Amino acid sequence: MPIGGFFVLWYWPFTKRFKNAWQARRLFHKKPSLLGSLLAERQAIFGQLDTAKKEYLSVTGPK
Repeated sequence: MPIGGFFVLWYWPFTKRFKNAWQARRLFHKKPSLLGSLLAERQAIFGQLDTAKKEYLSVTGPK
């Protein structure tokens, strides 16, 4: 295999990761409200998990 082929095989995963990161940044740059709604949803999920954890610990008791 030529040297260029080895370079492409080594470099390809980096370009895929960069492309994915760039697409995410572009999406949040075009729609900043999307980021806010995702963060709010994340906070709500963690709040529900904390509530479930407290409920579980109250039923089973700390060990």
